[in-house]
Amino acid sequence: MHLDQNKSLFHETYFCWIGGFDDSAAFDYRIQNPVVAVELDHHSRVFLTNKEPPTVPHSYRAQNAKCRRSWPCT
Repeated sequence: MHLDQNKSLFHETYFCWIGGFDDSAAFDYRIQNPVVAVELDHHSRVFLTNKEPPTVPHSYRAQNAKCRRSWPCT
């Protein structure tokens, strides 16, 4: 992705926030347009009925990488 390409799609860029605003609140935000998607899910992984944080696999893809890697969150 080039910066010029992203700038040309500014009118198609969306921001979404779900959650609280104080220091201890869980929240999630997402920035998305046709060429980029960024998401942060910020919580301690102890919510709903969980007493301990579960190990959650997630995907990581570096720019120009040809494959995805799944790494466990511990």
